Amino acid sequence: MLRGFLLKGKTYTPLTVPGSTGTVATGINNKGDIVLYWYDSSGTLNSSIYDGKTYKPINVPGAMGSLVVDINNEGDTLYQWLDSAGLFHGALFHNRKYYKFDTPKAYQTFAGGINDKQTFAAGSPTQKNGPVSSFRVTFK
Repeated sequence: MLRGFLLKGKTYTPLTVPGSTGTVATGINNKGDIVLYWYDSSGTLNSSIYDGKTYKPINVPGAMGSLVVDINNEGDTLYQWLDSAGLFHGALFHNRKYYKFDTPKAYQTFAGGINDKQTFAAGSPTQKNGPVSSFRVTFK
C-alpha cells in the first residue's frame, strides 16, 4: 500500500487519506498545507489537501481522475488530470478557478512543480511512448 509521510525534525507522521487504498504526498508549502493524491476502492485517482487536521478533496472538475503534484505559498495547486480516454492533461488552480492546459503539440501533458510566481514546469510527448520535452510556463 502506498503511504505518504511528513518528516518534521526526526519524527515521521503517516499521511493516509481516509478510505484510500494508497496515498502519495507530493507537495508542501510554508503554511504546512500538504497536497496528496490517492486511489479510492474502485481505483479512481483523487486529490486532497491536508491542513494538519483534515483532508479536503481538491479534484479537477470534469476529470476522470486528478493527481495534484504541487502547492505554492499562495495556495495555488498544480495537477495532472485524466480525460475519458485515459490521457493526462495539466491544470492550475489559481484564485478559486481551475485553468486546464496542454503543452504545444502534446499527446499528453505532465505537470511538475510550481513556484510563488505561478511559474511551473510541464512536459509532454508529441506521440504515444515518444520522448518527453520539458517546458517552463508562466501563468498570467
